[in-house]
Amino acid sequence: MMLKWMGYLRIGNTLAAVAAALSFSVISVNIGSAQEAAPPVPDLRAQASSKGPSDQLSVPAYRLGPLDKIRIKVFSWRASQDQIFEWTAINKNEDYTVGPSGDVSIPLIGEFRAADRTTAELAKEVGLALQDRIGMVETPDVAIEVSQFRPFYITGDVQKAGEYPYRPDLTVIQAVAIAGGPMRDPRSSNIRLEREIIAGEGELAVLLKERTQLLVRRARLESELNNSKDIVLPEELAIRRSDDDVRLFLQQEEQIFKARLDGHSTQMQALEQLRAFFETELSSTDAQVQAQQTEVAAVERELAQVKTLAEKKLTTETRLFALQRNRAQVEGERLRMQSALARVKQDLSKTEISIIELANKRTAEVTADLSTNAARLSAVEQQIITARKLLAESEVMGSPPFLGLSQQKYEIAYKVIRKSGADTVELSANDTMVVQPGDTVRVDIIRAANISVGRVSPSAGQ
Repeated sequence: MMLKWMGYLRIGNTLAAVAAALSFSVISVNIGSAQEAAPPVPDLRAQASSKGPSDQLSVPAYRLGPLDKIRIKVFSWRASQDQIFEWTAINKNEDYTVGPSGDVSIPLIGEFRAADRTTAELAKEVGLALQDRIGMVETPDVAIEVSQFRPFYITGDVQKAGEYPYRPDLTVIQAVAIAGGPMRDPRSSNIRLEREIIAGEGELAVLLKERTQLLVRRARLESELNNSKDIVLPEELAIRRSDDDVRLFLQQEEQIFKARLDGHSTQMQALEQLRAFFETELSSTDAQVQAQQTEVAAVERELAQVKTLAEKKLTTETRLFALQRNRAQVEGERLRMQSALARVKQDLSKTEISIIELANKRTAEVTADLSTNAARLSAVEQQIITARKLLAESEVMGSPPFLGLSQQKYEIAYKVIRKSGADTVELSANDTMVVQPGDTVRVDIIRAANISVGRVSPSAGQ
């Protein structure tokens, strides 16, 4: 059944070819008669010869080169199986990259020359190579297309020179647009210069104000570190005490200074009072211990005397036992008082450590704030220097001798540097010239004429 259907298909193809041939003949006759009746058509190629050299450039068939990526599909008809066979060993790879040497590695046939060949030429040669390698009767059908072109390059007076992906039918003007357009002359706009000056003055004023604030803060931190009662301003700020900025920042820092000083003083006073309390308690407890020791000594003497009398049978055993009990009680009280004395000494020691830690903590915090403030002050001073230089440059560029430069006329010249075989040629180009993959487009801005007339006086024409 399948063979019968294939026979019908071949007959249909033959009839279609005959019909196409007849149609072509009719169309040829109609075109011939139309050419006899129509007026002569201008020779566009002759007109193109009168244009610039870049207009005469034709776009040849694209030839592969290094960094091009190609996609290869190979199929063959197997009559014995009545089906189309796909060469998965080759087709499974999405892309094949042409190496720096101009070769491309293809399964089953290895390294294959691709540079300076069109996709059609390469497809034909790949098919013949596969036929020879496998020993096939018929050449397999090979289709090759460019999946990604090698990049092009743009340099010269453009905003962003560099390497860019290529796309078909890319013109010179499109390539320049991809690179951000031609380089803009920074002196081309008086309005922009005036805006730069205004912005620069505003930025400089903000930086100067921040520097004043940082200087006042440094004075406050140094006063805290030195345990001063008030903020001591350096001479640079003392002579500007009446300035609005200095007065405002000083008022803010004084509030912070007073709050931090009061907080520290309150904590320190509380610890000092606690230490005084423990010192008083220590003195009292020590006195009690001394008194208890005196009492223990008295009891010991009395007990010794009673023991002597008891041995001589001059006193009762009850009195002896009472004195012994009394001595034990007095000794226990002495030991309790000594323990209390030790606890008071320990609490006093902890309080003194807390006083030292509080002082050290304040010193460490102030030192860290001073370090941060110094780093920021250094950065701001450097920014002030830069802002002043930029402002001075903008003011110079905005002066009358330079403002006239904005009236100058400029021309843009394009060059295309293209590799042709083993040689590299430089071609003059215009906006519409088609760029090829691997080309380098150079853009040059050339000053055509100076028609500077200077800045017009505001009173002119009045």
